[in-house]
Amino acid sequence: MIKGMVRLMRPQQWLKNLLLFFPPFLGGTIADLPIALTTVLPFLAFCAASSFTYIVNDLIDLERDKWHPKKKNRPLAKGIISRKLALF
Repeated sequence: MIKGMVRLMRPQQWLKNLLLFFPPFLGGTIADLPIALTTVLPFLAFCAASSFTYIVNDLIDLERDKWHPKKKNRPLAKGIISRKLALF
């Protein structure tokens, strides 16, 4: 079930959020600990927001995803994660 929850949150999509670290990296201030730490909270917030969006989308599209060739293997469509747990 934990593996299903992690898959539901789609952490592979979080890589896009690493773009938040580019400005301090390109500006040469990424090694400055206070600046690096101020980027961590927005990164985590973006990850949480994107996961929330994916879960809501999966809940809305649940019936259609069950019949889709690829999406039918997602945790909600496959029945690994219940709607109630996904809402939690």
